[in-house]
Amino acid sequence: MNFLKVSSLFLLCSIFFSLQLVVSTADAEVLISGAAEERLEQGMDQSVAPQIYMDISCEYHWQSFLSGLEYFQSPAETTGQASLSLSRLRQGVWVTGAWQAGEWFIGAPYLRMGLGGYEESVTTTLLGLSSSASSRVYMTGFGGFGLRFNIAKSLFTAVEGRMIFGENLNPLPSMSFMARLGWEFNVF
Repeated sequence: MNFLKVSSLFLLCSIFFSLQLVVSTADAEVLISGAAEERLEQGMDQSVAPQIYMDISCEYHWQSFLSGLEYFQSPAETTGQASLSLSRLRQGVWVTGAWQAGEWFIGAPYLRMGLGGYEESVTTTLLGLSSSASSRVYMTGFGGFGLRFNIAKSLFTAVEGRMIFGENLNPLPSMSFMARLGWEFNVF
């Protein structure tokens, strides 16, 4: 099963469950956000080092619960020279759910979980000729704790720590830290 089919399946499941929440109440809100995430992972040189990922998410917020879809991608990691090089890219999708413990004076703490998959693409370049290959979809999940701050009426920021589990990850679990900026608006 290729990455497009798996990500489409996660998207449909997320939309289905999220629409149930939206239909059940008129006070639901939509959150769209982008994030920078730093993960401790094994690189192409086999050493464990921080890797930076970019995340985009869309979630539905109803009462204390959030559900949604999150896409993540690493920048291409390249080794070698102009005549011979390898480039690796990792991208994936998570279906997420969170429980927010209400508004406190410093922000809103929350617990988040996610389940999804990722694939790696490797491009080999030899004397100007390129060849690309993609891995199968590896299953992955995470659990995390975060703190959300409302900056303005519809603008928020959040910080989050995660433990990521899954196939083909080294070290296992992988730790990550995320800083998020987003926009929240009413559905109805």
